[in-house]
Amino acid sequence: ARAKELSEHPERERFVLVGRGAASDAENESAARTLASLARKVRETGRFADARAFVLREDAPVDKRDKARLELRKAVKALSRGGRVILVAHMLAPDGLERTIRKLLDGHFFVFNAKALMPDARLAKWVEAKAGEAAKLPDMRQFKDAGRPLPPPARKKLLQLPGSPTLKLPSTPKPL
Repeated sequence: ARAKELSEHPERERFVLVGRGAASDAENESAARTLASLARKVRETGRFADARAFVLREDAPVDKRDKARLELRKAVKALSRGGRVILVAHMLAPDGLERTIRKLLDGHFFVFNAKALMPDARLAKWVEAKAGEAAKLPDMRQFKDAGRPLPPPARKKLLQLPGSPTLKLPSTPKPL
């Protein structure tokens, strides 16, 4: 929806999804795969000419961070030669990623939707729908007391393990 807000002729436009990566290579690879999958879905549903996903590794060592930044800059430059580039930041809430992207791609030709996923009325409706579905499920909680009322605190007994020192419960304070 955020890409479609900026789209005029999707068949001639390129979609770019940019998210926050991770410092570790394994976590970063996982984030990149997730974003690539999302970008493919946006391309298919939005009928964009092309779609790419990138992760910015702001918490990674300088060499890895700079490599990710350069990769994004080169891709946006190359994609803009073939048509309009629509760039969307993948972030739950505004966290500075949008400023980083603007600064990094200053001078390149693209349109940018820096809106975060929240707040969004659709997300609130989704949470309400999921809570409604869960409320209809059977209660799966299990209690150690098998549904019997718990004894009053003064009657609870501690389990004594063989060889353990004897413990004395403090007296229950009287209400004021």
